[in-house]
Amino acid sequence: ERDELVAWIQSKMSDLDSKGQLPQEPTVWKDDNPTERKAIQRLGFLFLSYRTDAWWFELVVLFYKLLMSSFLTLFQDSPVQISLAFLFTMILLVVVLKTRPLVNRQLFNLQVLSLFVHVLNCFFGVLVKTGALDGTPTVQNTENSSASASLTGVFLVAINCLVICLPFVQIIADYKMLRLRYKSTISKMEKMNKVSQPATEPAPDSVQRPAATSSQLVMTAGMTAGPNGKPVDLECQTEPASDQPKV
Repeated sequence: ERDELVAWIQSKMSDLDSKGQLPQEPTVWKDDNPTERKAIQRLGFLFLSYRTDAWWFELVVLFYKLLMSSFLTLFQDSPVQISLAFLFTMILLVVVLKTRPLVNRQLFNLQVLSLFVHVLNCFFGVLVKTGALDGTPTVQNTENSSASASLTGVFLVAINCLVICLPFVQIIADYKMLRLRYKSTISKMEKMNKVSQPATEPAPDSVQRPAATSSQLVMTAGMTAGPNGKPVDLECQTEPASDQPKV
């Protein structure tokens, strides 16, 4: 029965893995293998930030940069140029969201946000190039066109500033999270120390007795222990009478 249960669990997990419904931790690069260690030392700056099964993603990024920097220059001062930039950036954004190639979650969020802002910039550029959102006011709607152009400019500046501010926001959030973890760890350690130390009752000899008052000290100053253990006043004690007469 145990073997059948293990086989059934393995089959279910393989089905979930094939469907992409089984959450897995991203695999990172290690230098255990000599060949892998050699590759990391030479070209590690290109692929160490990606998962082991997405080492090729840097080639996609380089190809995207090549298209944006060289191919689009063939369509200067044309709506086709900004339209192709919008198309290429949208495709890269979809690929990033689909594959999730980066190991670090913060880098992944920053890349997605930057690509999304680039898509918005290209989208508004297409609208301006095609005349759908032209900032140049006309005679009929001077106030409306100038207001829309101002709002569009403010919106684009705000979302581009958001990309710059996101790393600082992530640093502050991580710092607060580390402080909370540190405080919780210290409190847990203090509780464990209190539990590990058993409560010990004081010994009978160590019980503190009330201090004697000044009157008691004066009364016992001239007392001493007698033959039967009782205190005897030395001042009141008289010498025994002798049978010999005094000379």
